[in-house]
Amino acid sequence: MKKFLITTLLALSIILSSYTIFAANTMVGNTLKDAAEGTRNVVGNMENGIENGAKNVKNAVTGATGNMENAAQGATNGVMNTMDGNYTAERTAGSVTVWGMSANTWTWLILAVVGIAIIGLVWYYGAQYEHKDMGNE
Repeated sequence: MKKFLITTLLALSIILSSYTIFAANTMVGNTLKDAAEGTRNVVGNMENGIENGAKNVKNAVTGATGNMENAAQGATNGVMNTMDGNYTAERTAGSVTVWGMSANTWTWLILAVVGIAIIGLVWYYGAQYEHKDMGNE
């Protein structure tokens, strides 16, 4: 009877240990599977976030480029509208005279006055110079 009891206990312990190992393997397998799935989800979420960020940057750059194009087109249209009206600088720049003298005459008059003033100042300071001979005191 002892042999039967020992054999039964031994068989039971072998069966239970195999179930425990199988359950442990299943638990480890499930844990690894869950970890792999979690990692896959994290990587997928990061990929989606990066992709969305890149799309947002692309949209912002495209919008800024569009705004610059619209502004440049508006400026071009303004210039073209002005040119279509036969606008030239000659039409606005007439002959300007002050007291009957043109700009060219005023320039020469001012240069003459400044030249006379320089000559007068040189003559005035030159007349103040007193020459003293130190040896004949």
